[in-house]
Amino acid sequence: MIIVKKLEWMRDYVDAVSHLLPKIKQLKKISSKTGNKERFQHCHGLITYFDKKSFRITLYVTYHETLSDKIIDYSTIDLLQYLAHELAHLEHWDHTPGHKQLECILMGIFMTRLAQDGYVSEEEEEKNGSFYEREDEE
Repeated sequence: MIIVKKLEWMRDYVDAVSHLLPKIKQLKKISSKTGNKERFQHCHGLITYFDKKSFRITLYVTYHETLSDKIIDYSTIDLLQYLAHELAHLEHWDHTPGHKQLECILMGIFMTRLAQDGYVSEEEEEKNGSFYEREDEE
């Protein structure tokens, strides 16, 4: 699976839940997209299904804050939440109770791992910069 460099840190998270996702081998790419001021953003991420053979997940990593007119990074927690949501579509394409249950199970695993990695809070991350980019610099 190809993961864009900015989101490469997610690979360990995907690996941690892959046993719950029989179709994970069909996920070929996780890419990123940035929000901008010219286009209203309707979603945080999306999954694309190609010819009943493969999937690609695209996650927005920034959004346009209209009140301050700034482009703001999503937090690590936000990105993992969006990843869990899109991964759940591998097994439940529609937004069913089963999809939401799987999303919540994935989020539980993600948050346990995030806490083990030393993540404190979104507020701490906002104050000190992106959690995984700081880790890469050390």
